[in-house]
Amino acid sequence: MPLTWTAVLDELRRADLLSSAPAAAPDPAGIGVDSRTIERGMLYIAVRGSQSDGHRFVGQAVSRGAGAVVVEASDDDRIGIIDFENYVDGSGGDALCMPAGGSKRPATHETVDQRLHYVKQDGAAVFKWAVRNTEEAAKRILDRNGVKPCEIDLFVSHQANRRIIQSATQKLGIPPEKVVINIERFGNTTAGTIPLALNDAVEEKRLKEGDLLLLASVGAGFTVGTVLMRWGLKQ
Repeated sequence: MPLTWTAVLDELRRADLLSSAPAAAPDPAGIGVDSRTIERGMLYIAVRGSQSDGHRFVGQAVSRGAGAVVVEASDDDRIGIIDFENYVDGSGGDALCMPAGGSKRPATHETVDQRLHYVKQDGAAVFKWAVRNTEEAAKRILDRNGVKPCEIDLFVSHQANRRIIQSATQKLGIPPEKVVINIERFGNTTAGTIPLALNDAVEEKRLKEGDLLLLASVGAGFTVGTVLMRWGLKQ
């Protein structure tokens, strides 16, 4: 049976996690589903609830999902990975983290009482960093290889937030028809988002052999990675 945002919010209220929320909240994760139905399997984390340190609980749909991509050598020099860009900015460690539960701060009665085993996020900082660094990392890899954004056949990003993807691609100048967004179907499957998006692109015949493909992902840390490649899977 499908769920709606209203039903999800009602469940959060019953669990005393969303006591002050309005009757119908508009798409707290920016995933673009609003009141439309959502398939079961998604796990909804508390959307609100300010903590003493100023962070909020992560408000997003995290869902179960998995994907895999087989990478193999190619006899065709035109096919394969052309270049990649990857770096870590440790200054963002506190902006998206689970404060306790690891070796640095093992679980104790105190950490449980303080609710330190939930992911916490500074949403504004994460959003700004993700948009800026998706754009900058993508632009660097394109410039380094003499590729213009208009020459990209398809852009596939980590599916954490629709607005991040749209803002970054608008800044890059990649049109919407060349961008894969499927978060409204699957939610944020974390490490599974790019393989699942690639699978959708193949099934929808948006990706064919020889296409110039740009992959991008940002995550906790902060970390960012991009890959420029020629798609080699034959239909």
